[in-house]
Amino acid sequence: MVGAMISTAPIPTPWCSFRQIESAPVAAMVAERCLFSLDTLAYARFHPGATFALTEHEDDAIWRWAIVGAEGNVVNEGRESTQAAAQYAAETFARLTSP
Repeated sequence: MVGAMISTAPIPTPWCSFRQIESAPVAAMVAERCLFSLDTLAYARFHPGATFALTEHEDDAIWRWAIVGAEGNVVNEGRESTQAAAQYAAETFARLTSP
């Protein structure tokens, strides 16, 4: 039997801006976790009903990323120098911790 390999391929994640979130309850849930700016906030859902990720511009050189759990708690977060790097970090954390 060959051992299972962990995929290192990026998760195809559709990120959208806060303004593109169509559901008012989802927008409210995401806004509750925003610490800096709704204008720069991006959102992606990884597992329906379970977790989502967000990125937002903290200051001139820092983008915050966060993974939010099913109960609304921040499971993990970090800081990166670009939004693309923050999204990649969030996707990587979600991939490594997904069931």
